[in-house]
Amino acid sequence: MGAFNPMLLYIALNFTQASVSPLIYAAVPILTAIYYFQVKKEKISRRTLQGIIIGLIGVGIIILLPLISRNRYQHLSLLGNLLIFAAALAFTVYGILSKKKSIEIKATPAALTFYFSLYGWLLSLPFIGWEFVRGLIHFSQSTPLHWLSAVATGLFGTTLFYLLYQYAVKIGGAMAASLFLYLQPIAGILLPAIILKETITLPFICGTILAILGVALATRH
Repeated sequence: MGAFNPMLLYIALNFTQASVSPLIYAAVPILTAIYYFQVKKEKISRRTLQGIIIGLIGVGIIILLPLISRNRYQHLSLLGNLLIFAAALAFTVYGILSKKKSIEIKATPAALTFYFSLYGWLLSLPFIGWEFVRGLIHFSQSTPLHWLSAVATGLFGTTLFYLLYQYAVKIGGAMAASLFLYLQPIAGILLPAIILKETITLPFICGTILAILGVALATRH
């Protein structure tokens, strides 16, 4: 489940803007809260219920942006946004299962990160083969900067991130660990707008505000 998260995300970014991904991922704490309330039968307050509803409305607006804006200002697609939501679902399940396994079999954060990387690599092999057959991979055109970028992404963007995330899950649980997603919209909106020249529209801003407000209310305790 952990490996499906980045794989679906990278596929989705071929179809939609990078700036929508952190906003859709804002649903992760809300989805985690719903799991604990529905499956674990934990009590839910009125404020938390309001937060869940508001947050899901905000995420829904962002997912449906291609239909709302009709792609007049943005490179968006409903397929890409739905794939990002599927990636967020996978990340939610990954966090919940990680906490469960760390208790049941006393799996360490390092072990969970190792097996995440292993299965991520195995699941990626068919896609690598497909891209190679299609002529999408050109090793002759690779530069040292390309390899350095790949290593840096693997070390910092993947291994270090998931290792720290697993420690956060072990210490505070899946809900607390997912709260880092509060910070993502800040960089997730500004950087694509500056670097990739992506357009920020009024529906996008409204969805952002509702998503962040909903998460804040749902996880306030």
